[in-house]
Amino acid sequence: VRCVQETAILDGDIDPEWIESLNTVMDDNKVLTLVSNERIPLTPAMRLLFEVSNLRNATPATVSRGGVLFINETDVGWKPYMDSWIERSADKNKKFDENDPTARPPIDDIPKSVFYRCFQSYIEGNTEISRFNHICPVVDIMMVMTICSILDALLQKWGNDLKNLKEEDQKIAYEAFFVYAAMWAFGGSLGGGQDDEADFKAFNTMWRAASKVVKFPEGNNLCFDYYYDPTKMQWIHWQQEVQTYVPADEVIFSKIMVHTFNTVRLKTLLKMHVQRRKPIMFIGSAGTQTPIELVRQLIDYGSIFDRDHLEEKK
Repeated sequence: VRCVQETAILDGDIDPEWIESLNTVMDDNKVLTLVSNERIPLTPAMRLLFEVSNLRNATPATVSRGGVLFINETDVGWKPYMDSWIERSADKNKKFDENDPTARPPIDDIPKSVFYRCFQSYIEGNTEISRFNHICPVVDIMMVMTICSILDALLQKWGNDLKNLKEEDQKIAYEAFFVYAAMWAFGGSLGGGQDDEADFKAFNTMWRAASKVVKFPEGNNLCFDYYYDPTKMQWIHWQQEVQTYVPADEVIFSKIMVHTFNTVRLKTLLKMHVQRRKPIMFIGSAGTQTPIELVRQLIDYGSIFDRDHLEEKK
């Protein structure tokens, strides 16, 4: 009989109140004792993995019952993940299914060379990119993973169109995709300082200066206001994607939503991540309704989920 190992990953800081209840699970007995004195044994195939940022709240009893592996972010860095993503190490023996939104499109020699160069010039060689305030704690590996997730979504959507372009046009389009993905990965969480608008403008100035190959249109608009269309080989303002609001005959007033270019671009980013089963978090000040409305629309209006069953539609 084949024994398949099952791992429960507990992501987040250890709470000293509930971790004590797991001490009996983590020792040799592997039995969970509930408050009602009910005892639930774990099967030999089950494992627990705690992924934490620190051990401040872990007791000696907890630490002594598990193996501790400390990984310093500066020692490992994000390059191993980047190499694995570009080389498609996890997909060597998998056949790409273009109808599967979670599948990772293959990367041939042209985008591979472009992406390697972009990671070096835009991320590794750009000392200005890490000096901005963020509204929540962020780490480099998280932002690099976001770049890769957005690029996978863009390659899934535009991959066939890009292959029909000339080699030089392909390189420009791939770099534009990287600029777009990195822009949102590093700039999407800006804020939390004394002047959020000033942070966005400072990032916009820096990112426009860094994008020397695929330059943004001149003007007072921010770089976040554009997306790249490889069929037209140019940046397009999100305002062109906003559909004219047509009021319904009977609708609840609280559910009326008039889209702006801001909600359209956020909805696009949300859909990129959700369809590919990638986590994403929207952060806003108290009373911010836009993220809630976007999630509600994705559920209610059939973009991704069926509200009745919360199962992904085929």
